[in-house]
Amino acid sequence: MTFYDTPIDVVRKAARGQAIDLATLADPPGNEGLADWLRSAGERIPPQLADRIAPPLGLDARALATFPDSPGELPLPDAIRRLELPFDDETVNAWLVQLGGRNLVIDAGRRRDDLAAALDPLDVATIDLLITHPHRDHIGGLERVRPRLASLHAPVDSGIPDARGVVAGGTIRIGGPGGLELDCFDLAGHHPHSLGWRFDLPGGPAVVAVGDALFAASMGGCPDRRAYFQAQRGVRRHLLTLPGETILLTGHGAATTVDRELERNPFFANGAEPAGFSAADASP
Repeated sequence: MTFYDTPIDVVRKAARGQAIDLATLADPPGNEGLADWLRSAGERIPPQLADRIAPPLGLDARALATFPDSPGELPLPDAIRRLELPFDDETVNAWLVQLGGRNLVIDAGRRRDDLAAALDPLDVATIDLLITHPHRDHIGGLERVRPRLASLHAPVDSGIPDARGVVAGGTIRIGGPGGLELDCFDLAGHHPHSLGWRFDLPGGPAVVAVGDALFAASMGGCPDRRAYFQAQRGVRRHLLTLPGETILLTGHGAATTVDRELERNPFFANGAEPAGFSAADASP
């Protein structure tokens, strides 16, 4: 399975989001190995160290210690294709969903020509483009595909020219009467203007394009505690309450499901939550 983050990324994101100093966290007896592990770029954290540092970071120790064990790549329905586009020395996802004679594309990659180049061999002439959030690695290819646009939807106040601004909590329809319906969720936190886009596959599970709100076994980084709690609230309230088989199309790395993240994501598995995050924050 293709993970975007490592266990070290998870620990650093949890610490940054809660303003926890990892150097201070390494001071108590038994935590001395934390600094060495952080410098190692190791793929796995020792279980004893995970047991000690996970609780103050609001992470699940078992999920942290077993990451990156993989349940295997998630089989995707034929209607969904992952377009893995370059992003510096990493990759960023765009997704092509072909339903009801329409080509739904989610996000546009980092570089100007990459999305267009990925669509060309697929004979995709006209697209309905959805933007999850306006970070540059998700909108960089937009201008190059403008001649193909049948519609362009983005979070309201995202600043994208000519996009239909969509407010969280509503439903949009693409293609007129009888067209594709999408519910829009507020997933702000990683970026202040972020939406999740939910739609149903005929005879299949629901699908949500989540952008960088959630990754397989991780989540998008947040700049401060307020944004981190906002991100946690959105994921818990709008994503992890969905049926377990719901497919989550992530902004980076492999697609996943609600069940997989409830089982093995250190931020959310087994009731893990940051200190001070009340039950009311996560209520529907």
